[in-house]
Parts: sequence; structure tokens; C-alpha cells
Amino acid sequence: MSDSISESVALVRSQLEKRRLDGRTIQILESVLVSRDVQSLLETRSALRQLFRSEALSVMGGISSMTVDRKLSTVQFFVWAFALVGDVESCLALKYEALVLRESKHLKIHGLEVSFEEWLTFAKDSLDNGFYPIAIQGFERALHCFQTEKIEDPEFVMSSEDAHIIKYMKNLKDVATSVTASCSADQIAELCKLMLWSSQFPVDVSDLRLNRLMIQEQAYQNKEPKKKATSLVAGIDEEVANCNRYQHSGWQPLNDGPQMSAQRQIAVLSPAA
Repeated sequence: MSDSISESVALVRSQLEKRRLDGRTIQILESVLVSRDVQSLLETRSALRQLFRSEALSVMGGISSMTVDRKLSTVQFFVWAFALVGDVESCLALKYEALVLRESKHLKIHGLEVSFEEWLTFAKDSLDNGFYPIAIQGFERALHCFQTEKIEDPEFVMSSEDAHIIKYMKNLKDVATSVTASCSADQIAELCKLMLWSSQFPVDVSDLRLNRLMIQEQAYQNKEPKKKATSLVAGIDEEVANCNRYQHSGWQPLNDGPQMSAQRQIAVLSPAA
């Protein structure tokens, strides 16, 4: 790594170590990414991706004591940062965190409502970037939000435009479901676990029936050994039990903050290197 790149990374690291998770740090990040040749830009972004993954895990580990506003602003900071350094996986993971956290708190705090457009945008971004099981969840939430918003309106009458929107979201969900079938059983199982820890409690195996069936279908079609598929499904069931056990013991990873699920998502979705 050149001295210039090292200095740039050190400057950003200094801001993060001081926990200056604000617009000023984003401006500094933008400044170190401009006016570079292609090779230097790639090296700089690679180094910064590693830095932000490490710092995000550290920060999320202590997020539970923050207010909801502070949690959301912290998550949003890392969403912006990961977008700038080209870490799509972590960016989407934390976008999901922010949306789920807002949904869990909107009844208590005005202004945190999540619109179906927000879920639809997230789902389409996930689909475009190859995170199909999460995209399915996004489309389901978008459909639920859309239908809930309409039902709550006493004067609602289903229009042709409403029907078109519902059909559009269902078609995209079907695309994501179809493509997910081509994922390996290992990928589906790991993403099932990811979604569990990012879900509202209590959870149930039936909530993941689609992904469990996909793993079993792969075994049926001899794409995966039956013994391995059975083991993966059992692992998902065990994770459900763990989630519910934590919930009954009073530990609430999402409702008190996205520290656990964010850590798991970044770990699962990010390359090892």
C-alpha cells in the first residue's frame, strides 16, 4: 500500500476511533476517494472496506444502550460509508437493519413508519445484487405494507393501478424465488439464519418454509445429498429454537438494537478476505 493510500485510510480511521459518525466524516471519506487513478482508487476502497467492516462490528456491539434516533443515525452513517467504498453486501445488510428497526418502533415513535416504496426499493436492490432470499423477504414486506396502508383507509376501493402494483411486486418476488432455487443449499441455509436474527420475535420454522422447502427440493432433485440437506434444515430449526430461547430470557437483539443481526449479516455477506 502506498504512503498516500495509508495516509488516507489513517485519516478516516482517526475519525472512526473518535466515534465521529457524522456528515463531516462522510465528507472526508468522499475527499479521499476522488482524484485518484483507477488502481489507486481500487486499493483505497479495498482498504477502507476492511476498515469499515471492522469498525461497524465494534460499534454495533455497543449500540443497545443508544436511543432509537441514535441507533438509526449510526446505522445510516455506515450505510452511506459502505455505499461509498463499494461494499454492497454490508450496505444492504444495514439498510435492512434500519427498516426493521423502524418497523418495530413506529407505533411508539411518530415518523418511523416504513412505506411500501422503501421496502420495494430495498427488495429490488437486493434482487439486482444477487441476494435473492433477502429480496423475497423485502417483497413480502412491501406487499404487506401496501395492503395494510390501503386496508386502514376506510374509503379504500381497489383500483386498477393498485392491482397493477400488487401484481408487479408479486412478479418480482416470483423472480427472486425462482432464482433462489438455483442457489446452493449452504447459501440458502446461511441466509435463513441471517434473516432469523434480523426478524421480530417470536419466530417459527413455518416463517422460513419457503427456504426450507428449497433445500429439500434440491435434495429431491439430487442437486444436494439428502443427508446434507437434512442436516442444513435441522440447523435452521435449531437456530429458530435459539432465537426463541433468547427472546424468552428477555434478550431482544432487534427490538433493543441491531447489534447482533448486523454483525451476523456483515459476517455472512462479506468475503473472508
